Amino acid sequence: MRVQRFSQPSRVLPFVADASLAVILLGMLLLALRLVGLASWADPITIWYGMSVGWLALAISFLRSTTPQRASITKHAVIVVLASLMCSALPYGLFTDDILRYQWDGWLTLHGVSPYAYAPNDVDLQRLSFSNGSATLPQQLPYADMLTIYPPGAQLLFAVASLISGGDAVAWKLMLWLISIVLGVTLWRMHDGQQRAWILLSALSPIVLLHGFVDGHIDLAMALFMMMSISTRGSHRIMLSGVLLGVAISIKYLPIVALPMILAGLGRRDQGRLITAMLAALLLIYVPFIGPNLLGSLGAFTATWQTNSASYSVLASLVGDGPTRPILMLLGLACSGLIVTRWRERPGVALAMVLVTVAVLSPVVHPWYLIAPLALMPLAPLRSVIAWTFTICLYAVGYSTYKGSGVWLEHPAALAFQFVPVVVALIVDYQRGPLSLLHED
Repeated sequence: MRVQRFSQPSRVLPFVADASLAVILLGMLLLALRLVGLASWADPITIWYGMSVGWLALAISFLRSTTPQRASITKHAVIVVLASLMCSALPYGLFTDDILRYQWDGWLTLHGVSPYAYAPNDVDLQRLSFSNGSATLPQQLPYADMLTIYPPGAQLLFAVASLISGGDAVAWKLMLWLISIVLGVTLWRMHDGQQRAWILLSALSPIVLLHGFVDGHIDLAMALFMMMSISTRGSHRIMLSGVLLGVAISIKYLPIVALPMILAGLGRRDQGRLITAMLAALLLIYVPFIGPNLLGSLGAFTATWQTNSASYSVLASLVGDGPTRPILMLLGLACSGLIVTRWRERPGVALAMVLVTVAVLSPVVHPWYLIAPLALMPLAPLRSVIAWTFTICLYAVGYSTYKGSGVWLEHPAALAFQFVPVVVALIVDYQRGPLSLLHED
């Protein structure tokens, strides 16, 4: 990793960092107050924009600061993270209503019904209809004609939250929040020094705070389990690493991409042990759900849905919708191959770049898809991840239109602003490797 130094570090940076932390905390506080009616005027999307600007300024200050300055910023960041997480405990459903589907799936599993067997609007499920305190399910559930797309590991998390909460929406959200907090604290304890500073920076991002902890997307649990697997593999706890990776894959399938990187550098015996532990964990989690339609409507989702993707929009305008998905898949495989070949000596860096590449070339790009590469920041702080964490707030343009009209409208200018800086930064990442601290001792 290249080390860069400034002869005269800026004395303004700590003040910029503190101001940025204040902006982030203010945004989280307003969302919490909005819940109890004390800041009903606070618009979540405007808050997202403001927090994105604040986080970008914080990231730049962190990267350019000296070691003593960075130590001071880190101390203040710990306080702001704790306060922000407390503010994120109860608000939910601000940028997506996915949590309603989580609650319905958990309710079905809790009552011994496989969420893979019936679509929510199936007449056989009317007897399980319930009110979560703010919505009647499944009557007010979006996409009620589709089977679930969430894997069995996610379903077990949903069922645990439903069991403890009794189906109440606020208590349900709090249970999922507590699970994420426990996983986050565990990951924190597995690292020290400079890596903890990167964890703090990731945790303070609007993506993790708003889409992970506030809206409760299970991508956060998936990413934390994946990062814990990588960390335990680094400390030679091979079997535990395999189990944790299996759990991550059972929550969402994306961490399967991490398997080759985690296996890199291990002897054949250790590779076999890790794969065996991973498969055992997957088998144990999947067994209660084995039956028809185990993938639910995932096939329909991957084959037909398209949201917030510049690569899809540009390519489809040139060749039509039909060939676009196969071409994007081939491009993803080719680019991933180049990345792995170039950075095979640093598997964590290769994995982070592959995850960004997969997201850039995906037909569907939601903000919470960035939680996984953000979780890898302690191993590979990428320019592309920092840039995208800021620019993806333009996703709110399409989201606002969708909430008002029910139609997702792709705005070319918003897509260009969001994706062009990311692609440029990813090219630089590929050539130079991850960021280094400018005053690194």
